[in-house]
Amino acid sequence: MPASIIPSFLYYCFITGITPGPANMCSLNASMRYGRKKALKQWRGLFTGYCVTAIAAVCVTYFLGGVLGDHVRILAFVGAVYLVYLGVNILISKKGNDGREAERNCNFLTGLIINLTNVKIMFSCLTAL
Repeated sequence: MPASIIPSFLYYCFITGITPGPANMCSLNASMRYGRKKALKQWRGLFTGYCVTAIAAVCVTYFLGGVLGDHVRILAFVGAVYLVYLGVNILISKKGNDGREAERNCNFLTGLIINLTNVKIMFSCLTAL
């Protein structure tokens, strides 16, 4: 990578890191409702999902880079619909009678699935590569 594009790359990484996505929304929701200790389980899943998604993006870029170009618009639409769905779902979600049912969803598997389906991460990794 030429040194002249490093500032642009760092700016892109910064903007991608601070813009909200499904992981940011779920992480904030979990920590506000259940506290740091309970949300750490979900955060571990988010981290693992991010790593798996990033590795998959590397493989896709390496093996299927030429084919993927035609499907970027479809993936962008699916990602936008998913973000809207997730935001609305969090907005209208209610705690159960004692909060136990919702609290069970704050776990490693939920965090993993959120980041495995996070189109923002896929695009960030593909763009960086």
